[in-house]
Amino acid sequence: MVVREDTPGLSTVAFIDPQTMVALSGNPQVREVADDAAARLARVRERLAAG
Repeated sequence: MVVREDTPGLSTVAFIDPQTMVALSGNPQVREVADDAAARLARVRERLAAG
């Protein structure tokens, strides 16, 4: 996750898909961690969108 202030008082939050890390690592055991991370990031994204 990256958080940056583009304009004073306006922040941008960017996420990388955790499943990308599974593909990059080549280690199938990473999938369980990535699935958990994806669920957590989805909740964060929903809360941020709700304001």
